[in-house]
Amino acid sequence: MKKPRRHQPKPPQQALHTRRDGGTLAHRPAVAPQGPLTLPATMALAGMGLSQLGLTESERQALLAPFSDHEMEILPSGEVYTPWVYLGARLNQIFGPGNWGRMSEPPQEKGGSIIQKWTLLIRGRPVAEAYGEARYIAANPKHSWGKALETARSNGLTRTCKDLGMAAQCWMRRFQYTYRLRQGVLVKTRGKHGVESQWRHIDSPPLPGEFAIDERSPNRERYIAPNEAHRAAGEALWRPTTEDEQPTVDRQEARAAELVPYGDGLIGKEARKAIFAALKTHERSESDLKAFLKQQWGYDSTRQIRQSQVTALLDYLRAPYDL
Repeated sequence: MKKPRRHQPKPPQQALHTRRDGGTLAHRPAVAPQGPLTLPATMALAGMGLSQLGLTESERQALLAPFSDHEMEILPSGEVYTPWVYLGARLNQIFGPGNWGRMSEPPQEKGGSIIQKWTLLIRGRPVAEAYGEARYIAANPKHSWGKALETARSNGLTRTCKDLGMAAQCWMRRFQYTYRLRQGVLVKTRGKHGVESQWRHIDSPPLPGEFAIDERSPNRERYIAPNEAHRAAGEALWRPTTEDEQPTVDRQEARAAELVPYGDGLIGKEARKAIFAALKTHERSESDLKAFLKQQWGYDSTRQIRQSQVTALLDYLRAPYDL
């Protein structure tokens, strides 16, 4: 007598399907495809941006190429950096204007500083992000909110360019040390906190309040004293190269009449006070002032200065700081 076979349940119909030759294959369950994986912001930035930008070999070499000495500056504290204008110029040369840009988040003010997050984009891809920073002193009328934002914007570009390897040598302590030895000068300045020693580039104009070189400074043989530097800059800017370029008195009077509709009178007490205040602020001597007046207009005294000439005179006194 045959034993009855136990009933074996058939597999679910969706688990098997018939092949053309009669065999069966396991059926893949109908599962909805998963959506794109959500990455943290930092991982998404690397995954979508810099790691997949697809730079050519020439672009890589141009990004990593070192900057020249004249494209670098030295902060008074001694740090060496490449100004944002040279970084932006190189990005324009490599990728072209319009093929890179920056996005920012709203700025925040913390502890007397403005902090703003910036993202660098190249060919529509975010490739780097960093926080730009700038000091903001509300009580200082010369330090406006707009200027602080511009400083933070420039600082943000400098920091985001690190991820591209641009000006990487500026972040190396040994390079900073050797650069100061080659191109730096340590000077003494006099300010509201007393006498301080500060760094600057040997080819830069004298710092505000600079009066001498520090005895520990390199490049002492290349240093130009502030008074000599002021005089050289002023003469280079104002002295005509030939006698023919010296304007005549008649031409000066005609120009003054054009500038002042109702005549060009002599300056008063307030204008003379402003001139002597500029002398003191920019550490110019009265002999420099008299020499300039004599050479430029043939005057022997500040009482002969006309109203239309005050701006040119103040520009001369400030020239070394504006070059």
